[in-house]
Amino acid sequence: MLLGANRVGFGTMAMVIIGCTACRGCQLGTCHVGIATQIETTEEAERQGLKRFVPRVLENGVIYETTFFRGMAREIRILTAKLGYHRTQDLVGHAELLTQTRGLDKLDLSDLLAPPAPAGVPQLESDVRIIRKPLNYLTSLISGLVAETFAKGEERVRYDDDSATSSDRAIGTHLAGTMVRGWQEGRIGASCEALLHFHRDSVPGNGLGAFTIPHITIRVEGGAQDGVGKSMRGGKVVILKGENRNGVRVGGSVGKGLGYGAQGGTFIVQGEADSRACIRLSGADVVLGGSIRSRIDDTLGNMAGRATLKGFACEYMTAGRVVVLGDPGPWFCSGMTGGTVYCYLDTEMGFDREVLRRRIAQGAGVEIRDLDEYDLPRVEQLLGRYHRELLHSHQEDEADWLAEVMARCRGSFVKVVPEQAMITPKTTE
Repeated sequence: MLLGANRVGFGTMAMVIIGCTACRGCQLGTCHVGIATQIETTEEAERQGLKRFVPRVLENGVIYETTFFRGMAREIRILTAKLGYHRTQDLVGHAELLTQTRGLDKLDLSDLLAPPAPAGVPQLESDVRIIRKPLNYLTSLISGLVAETFAKGEERVRYDDDSATSSDRAIGTHLAGTMVRGWQEGRIGASCEALLHFHRDSVPGNGLGAFTIPHITIRVEGGAQDGVGKSMRGGKVVILKGENRNGVRVGGSVGKGLGYGAQGGTFIVQGEADSRACIRLSGADVVLGGSIRSRIDDTLGNMAGRATLKGFACEYMTAGRVVVLGDPGPWFCSGMTGGTVYCYLDTEMGFDREVLRRRIAQGAGVEIRDLDEYDLPRVEQLLGRYHRELLHSHQEDEADWLAEVMARCRGSFVKVVPEQAMITPKTTE
């Protein structure tokens, strides 16, 4: 706080207080101290092969947390008073209160602790600042090129590239801000649209399409890393398989947190998705096209690693529509309160309603139901969007398989909805 932070987080510390041993395997569902798992009893843990398991007691955890943080608050108040301040918030930015007492022979922190120079004071000519290309250089470059084209009167712009890599982060985000400001200031027409197309084996870095708005489409052939479409408001993000050096289509997968909190727009992902896909989804449409590649056998263990979605998919989902053509993985729909998830029952691969039920998180307030007349056109519409993308990318075999799936929607899909969706609200006349 003395260096400028005006708030402090205690996420990891709060976990340690109740017994976390920082094994860094929370996503595996095998937490031996009963925190990041849905195992509830020692007997169940033994059946799953855990050698040591300590069930957590909620009441004890509350006592531990409150005791620790009350003690910490008391110590912080004492330190604040010793420094001559009435409120801890008043300490923010007072770096002059810090003094380096150790490691003077290894590291000099005097520049870090020195007060900032007043605004407008010129620096010495001998001071040289080294400038390097920022990690998100490509996103700002695209924004400038597209905005320049819009300024010339064009209404539809397409940017093509085939070299996006992990260092190219937040592609499309800068463009979204530029377009919104352009609309507000009248520099960009309300009907302008931008398509960003990355070919062959592109794998953009974190945050692809984050905060994207309507009139922006991002299509990638290859894959994408974490945070695709975070908090997206509109537009479209399509991740398809890319061609390797032999011309074979591979990949098409995305990292963690696909569509985190997305409020609108469309996502189409041909491959697999890492953990927490569609977490806190709040209104977007998502098609997860990765299919089951080998017959389901849950006795082999490692359910998340073998699944198409690697766990916690649709966690805390509040609105939107999701179509899952593969195995949704464990801890499915945990905390889901709204929206609809349509799951394809691939009986030829052993994925039936009972297998799907085993994937749903313990305690999740959701129901598995058959499709009704209202659901059929919605599923067909979403799959139709995916089908068009496959044809557009000349993947005729995949498109033919999907067409067969679409032809038997009524009997091959079920929907997962919150239990409260079963209740029809009363109407007043």
